[in-house]
Amino acid sequence: MNSSAQSIRAMVGVLRVMAKVFLWLFAGVIAIVVLWFVANRFLDEAPDPQRDAFLISSEDRVPDERNAAVGILGLTAPAGTDFVQHGSRVKALYDVRAPWNQIQDMMRGPSALRLTVNSDQVTCWLDPDHPAFAGYKDCLPFEQAPKVLQENKEALDRYKSLYRMGRYSNLDTSHNQAVFVLLRLSAAEIHLALRQREYEAAYRAWRDQLSFVKRNLRGPDTWVGKAVGLVAFGMTFELIENLVHANPEIAKRHRGELLLLFQPEGIEAFNPDGIVRAEYAILRKALQHPPTQTADWLLDRLHWLAFYVGEHNRILNRYYAFARDYANALRLPWNQVELEAIRLREKHVLSSEWDFVIDPFGSLFLAHYLNGQLKAREMLRQMHIIDGKLRLATLLIRIMSEGVRHDDIPAFLQSAGAGFYDPFSGNPMQWNGKERRIYFTDPENKCAMYASLGVPAEAHAAKAFRPEAQSGSC
Repeated sequence: MNSSAQSIRAMVGVLRVMAKVFLWLFAGVIAIVVLWFVANRFLDEAPDPQRDAFLISSEDRVPDERNAAVGILGLTAPAGTDFVQHGSRVKALYDVRAPWNQIQDMMRGPSALRLTVNSDQVTCWLDPDHPAFAGYKDCLPFEQAPKVLQENKEALDRYKSLYRMGRYSNLDTSHNQAVFVLLRLSAAEIHLALRQREYEAAYRAWRDQLSFVKRNLRGPDTWVGKAVGLVAFGMTFELIENLVHANPEIAKRHRGELLLLFQPEGIEAFNPDGIVRAEYAILRKALQHPPTQTADWLLDRLHWLAFYVGEHNRILNRYYAFARDYANALRLPWNQVELEAIRLREKHVLSSEWDFVIDPFGSLFLAHYLNGQLKAREMLRQMHIIDGKLRLATLLIRIMSEGVRHDDIPAFLQSAGAGFYDPFSGNPMQWNGKERRIYFTDPENKCAMYASLGVPAEAHAAKAFRPEAQSGSC
């Protein structure tokens, strides 16, 4: 009996000791967490004094009434209203991170101006005779173009009035999807003018739109905004072939204006500094306002943790250090981009274990954000492609306006200079004499044209047609 009681007392003693140890350990953990939290909140870094000077520019501060990005937000304002003022109100909702449904109601709600067609229905109007659109079920007959254009006249007039606005600056807002339909309707107007042989009217409409979308690409914008701009540029740029084939005299009559419009500027045409500033504006706003639910579950959780327990200045300082390197990386030749992206990931995303100790949630949030930036290489690739297309267009106008003979085109392309060579290989543009096209190849398939422009037969006093007059190895 005594032995049993002693065993029980011993076991109780052990349990008491274990309970005390557990309690002390628990209290220690709580104390460490509290101390870490206090240190995390009160020992944040001071803002880098050079951060705002680099990441906030006077270029970004465009009054709403002169900002085409604000006008685009208001394109679907109720009929008869001031659509730029409406766009300004939509922008104000973005500025305070208003609920997404409220913003969408402003642009697509019951009172919004309704377009009578969608993008799919007018997609084939960009090139109505292209065989790829034969049998496309959503295509409207091109004969309906005058009627559709009249039905959407107010929206089209709004879109064209954006051409007169001085600047484009979009730091942290989304885009009005109606702009894609209006781009296609504007292209339909140009095709209609060409069919009616109103060549000068078609040229002026195309010139004004290309100037507009090219100017927008130069403005500060996020990667998402640049994607929208690249689509807009592509839709508009491709019409040059329709114009000069319909009336080759356009290339001669407007040579000076066209060469200025097509002047390639490399990656600077897309404003790398403006990209990193716009992405910084999104990151800074994410740390100023509580997170809202998005489709990215992981990002939502990281955002919540970074907002409530992250060191905000540490996060923004680290982005500033990344942004300086990233803006320079975007300017590199395409064949150097991949290696530089690897270097930037090692330097900035996986740079310091100490950062993860001091501010684990902020560091994870920033790492996720920076990885997203470094994955934008396809967008960068498209920018190089557009630069190549501008080089092609310049060469086309020169061939047509200078009367370069068929047999002399390969030599002309060779002598054009490095500023007009293939942006990927650095070699001269190529000439397919059989198809009468100047082109550069897909970097991954040297036997495939990646971008090309056709040279009309009337462009020069050609010799007897000789298909073998072709540069390139394929």
